[in-house]
Amino acid sequence: MMALLNAIWLFLIVTGTVTAAARGRVDLLTSQVFASAEQAVEYTVEMAGALCLWMGVLRIAERAGLLELLARGVARLLGPLFPDVPRGDPVLGTMAMNLSANILGVGSAATPFGLAAMKRLQELNPRPLEASRAMCTFLALNSSVLLLVPSALLAVRSACGSPQPAAVVPVIAMVTATSWASCILLDAFVRWRRREG
Repeated sequence: MMALLNAIWLFLIVTGTVTAAARGRVDLLTSQVFASAEQAVEYTVEMAGALCLWMGVLRIAERAGLLELLARGVARLLGPLFPDVPRGDPVLGTMAMNLSANILGVGSAATPFGLAAMKRLQELNPRPLEASRAMCTFLALNSSVLLLVPSALLAVRSACGSPQPAAVVPVIAMVTATSWASCILLDAFVRWRRREG
């Protein structure tokens, strides 16, 4: 994937440079390169400040127990989604912490929980060379997660001078909730079809 992105960027840079040279506008290209670099640095600094603010707020919420409270609620919902996982297994709590951190937009806090959950699901897997149904479901839930606090997006919108950076939060919550519900229903449908077949 990175190779493809690198190839696309290389193509854009080469075609832009060749086009500017063919039209005799290398001076315009040079001035735009420096102006864009300066603007990129400004956006990066502004975005870093906004991102630090949101991550700090979410860290306070985590320390205050909001993440754990949300995880308890999520853990109750996870039981029916993972019938292959034994009741009371600690992996349900780990998965709940992962999904709760993602819901709150703290991806850096979600990653260790996700890796630990996958490791435990692999231990429970009767066929270690294949991904278990529980692993597939957990991966699907992580790929299409409900997002209530899109901290990175709020930081970008703030850095770009949006007068109301949080205006998109309700729409994002609604769209990601629909996506997550669709993912859960599709997963249940696939399980049902495999049982029938």
